[in-house]
Amino acid sequence: MKMSRKLPNTPVFLGKYTQNQQLSFLGFADLYVHPADIEVEGMTCLEACACGCVPLVSDSPKSATKQFTQHEQSVFNHGNYKDLSNKIDWWVEHPDELKAQRKQTASYAQNFKLKNSLNPYIEMFEEAIRDFKSINKKIH
Repeated sequence: MKMSRKLPNTPVFLGKYTQNQQLSFLGFADLYVHPADIEVEGMTCLEACACGCVPLVSDSPKSATKQFTQHEQSVFNHGNYKDLSNKIDWWVEHPDELKAQRKQTASYAQNFKLKNSLNPYIEMFEEAIRDFKSINKKIH
């Protein structure tokens, strides 16, 4: 925290926070860093994307979070803090690109809303039921 006081865009928040607190922070953040070694669902990253935060995600082979990135500068080499630092610097040095990417990220995240993601599952199950009935008719 002491070192962060020298940063131009303070305050820096470090610690554990409730979901509402996290969403509040994401509301004014530009970037969301997700360095996880292992990540199965990436819900926090998706929430950050929905708030318009451009994600910076580790390319860990055990993380599914890369699927939420929309830009080559949003993925850094797993465990490589220098590469992460370079990606952060790139975004800071390209504010117009960051602004455009924030809009694109928020728009892309809408694809993962519950109401948008349920229909494909419903259609898949309906198709499976139709196939089952069709196969069952042929057997009987």
